[in-house]
Amino acid sequence: LADTLPPGPSLDALTGAADNPRGLSDNEMLGAISAVRRQQAHAEWMELRHVAAFARLQEERFEASKSRPERQRYHEGEFGAEELHFQLNISRQAARAKMDMALNLDDRLPRVFAGMRDGRIDAAKARHIHQFTAPLDERKAAIADTILAEAAPDLTEKSVYAKAKRVCYKLDPELFDRL
Repeated sequence: LADTLPPGPSLDALTGAADNPRGLSDNEMLGAISAVRRQQAHAEWMELRHVAAFARLQEERFEASKSRPERQRYHEGEFGAEELHFQLNISRQAARAKMDMALNLDDRLPRVFAGMRDGRIDAAKARHIHQFTAPLDERKAAIADTILAEAAPDLTEKSVYAKAKRVCYKLDPELFDRL
C-alpha cells in the first residue's frame, strides 16, 4: 500500500504507523523507505514553493520601495536572502541560491516542480536540472523541462546531472561553450 499512495497525510500516517520497522517484512521495509523518500521530496517541494512566494514578495516590496519619491538608505525587500539565511541557518549564498532555484522551478520548470510535488523528483535532482536550465531562454527551458521531468524519476542523481547537462548543451551549445 505504501508503494502506491501519493505523498500526503495518508501516506504520512501509514509510514508513521510503522513505529517498529523490525516488525516489517523486507518488502514492507523497502516500501516504507520508498514512501518516506516520496514524502521527503514532497516536503522539499513545499519548502521551495514557500521560498518562491517569499522571494516574489521581497522583489515586489523592493520595486515598490524604489519607486517612492523620498530618499531611502535601504529599500524594503532588499535583504530577502539575508532574512532567509537567518531563518534557515544557512549561508547568504545558499539562501540566494535557494531563492533562485525556487523561482526557476516555479516559473520556468513546472513539470519538474510537479515531479517534486508528486514525490517523484527530489531536491538534489531538481537542483541539477535548475543549474543547467537557468541560463536558457524561456522556450529552451520549457523543452528541457519536458524532457528532464520525464526522465529524472528513473535516474540516479549523477545520471540526472549528466542528462541535464547533455540536454541543455544540445539546446544551446553556444551558451554552454561560454560557461
